[in-house]
Amino acid sequence: MSSSRGSGRGSRSRFAPVEALLAQQSAGDDPGSGAAVAVYVDGRCVVDACAGDATTARPWTRRTRAVGWSVTKGIVAAGVQLLNTRGKLDVDARVAERWPEFAACGKGEVRIRDVLAHMAGLPCWAGFERVARLEGAWGWDDPRAIAASLAAAAPVLTPCSVASYHNFTVGWLIDEILLRFTGRSARRLVNEELAPALGLNLGLGVVRPRDRERLARIVVPYGVNDPRVAAVERETPLGSPAGDAALRTAAAGALYRGALTANHPRFLATGQAACGAVTDAHSLARLYGTLAHRGRLDGRAWFSVESIAAFAAPAWHGTDPLRGTPISRSLAYQLPTVAEPMAPAPGVFGHNGWGGSSGLAVPAAGMGFGYVTNRMDLVNQQRRSFELVQTALRCL
Repeated sequence: MSSSRGSGRGSRSRFAPVEALLAQQSAGDDPGSGAAVAVYVDGRCVVDACAGDATTARPWTRRTRAVGWSVTKGIVAAGVQLLNTRGKLDVDARVAERWPEFAACGKGEVRIRDVLAHMAGLPCWAGFERVARLEGAWGWDDPRAIAASLAAAAPVLTPCSVASYHNFTVGWLIDEILLRFTGRSARRLVNEELAPALGLNLGLGVVRPRDRERLARIVVPYGVNDPRVAAVERETPLGSPAGDAALRTAAAGALYRGALTANHPRFLATGQAACGAVTDAHSLARLYGTLAHRGRLDGRAWFSVESIAAFAAPAWHGTDPLRGTPISRSLAYQLPTVAEPMAPAPGVFGHNGWGGSSGLAVPAAGMGFGYVTNRMDLVNQQRRSFELVQTALRCL
């Protein structure tokens, strides 16, 4: 099934190729998997389509929400940006000013902006397995204990000098920073301020069982012993820094079981600020469409032009020393690399998510894009979202 609404620079039929591509991508998928795509142009919704299933018993609808994994990082970044725009959070402040324990082991000069740019030197930390593991989201219901462990830890890279993807740690770090500096958690910031302000059907975490039942259920379209998944898994060996950054504590099958952790009630209830957001595609496109439209939505300015430029400006571009892969970060968002081009246009920023979901802004086109799926493609993660955003840009 699919649906579409709205018009921006063109009529509904102008963007029909995006909707058609989504249906084509999903046509051969197993029952129980589906996806949705949405596009905003110049502040108006021009695509809002879905295909496939949210569960084996329920079709996907335009308002079906799914776990976004690292798409969460961009959502939280926008919340931090909103606070900064309103003068409620200075990203140049040193973290230790309000979190003195964080200064341990030479981290005293780390600023909030360094954490946002993944330059805090803590993509992983010694002894993580005693407080947090990925499978079953073990330990995640005590984020203060995890934050305390991170504060006491020695950095694995020189802080403020190089970016390395803080896969999970950035969520716990930002959450604690927000509590210390503003008195509100990342969940409260997103759920009580960002989402209501912009009219977004998204949030960090899902607590009530009936709300969990409405989510798209994560599925993995590979067997647990699929050699293609095993090849990807070898990129984060157990006991290596890259494996530690992925919270890996199992020798085999870690990717498969880790992906399915997103269905676990503890994972969903925690709403971890790096990976625990649930959202529909429309909300992602609306959020990034606002940022791409000079911070304006429905006739109101939510983000200043200066804030958008500052938060999207490149902070680091190079090779991730833990993974040996390209990394490009702005003050708070992911930027395109050869490995993850995101969109074929200049000035793109946003965040992709593990398994395929994506949210991004294309300021040059005034376009916001959102794609969510419950089909965790562990091998060709961003292929479908990239094809969709390419098609949307060609429709302009």
